[in-house]
Amino acid sequence: MHNKMICTSTNEWLLLNDLDSKDLSLLNLLSMEVVQLPRLESFTGSDVCILSPPTSESNQDCYVMIIHRSPCRFYFCQPGDEEFSEQEFEFDLEEQEYELGAMCISAATMFRGKVYFLTSFSRIDLVSVSVLFTAEFVGSNLHFTRITREGFPEPSPPEIPTTNDYISY
Repeated sequence: MHNKMICTSTNEWLLLNDLDSKDLSLLNLLSMEVVQLPRLESFTGSDVCILSPPTSESNQDCYVMIIHRSPCRFYFCQPGDEEFSEQEFEFDLEEQEYELGAMCISAATMFRGKVYFLTSFSRIDLVSVSVLFTAEFVGSNLHFTRITREGFPEPSPPEIPTTNDYISY
């Protein structure tokens, strides 16, 4: 096993990307089991990768999620699937958010079965605004829920080198 990039991990599982073939696979570090995943032609190194932990011994009930930052698009599959499912992030935004220009996903993580992701809206002449959302599986689709909308403090707190992953409470 060589020339692989670790995209993400959960428990004893790694999501690997072969740098030559662009194939995606799961590797169990305890059993050394390798599970081949469907090919995702549009995968890039800047995509956000999330791997949900399996909830049973079969390991077939985990989800692999690849998130394109911009345009905001979610790709997901489970071991054994023939291809990744694709779902564009769609949500009714407030009028002022449309005026802020392009939206991108700046960070994402999984917690208790939900994907939490931070979107950023920005234009060169305006202050960046971020909105926190969740995504969770409802049947075979993702359901998106808005959590909060925050403007970042200007300038950003000195202990945080970038405001991309910062949310004020």
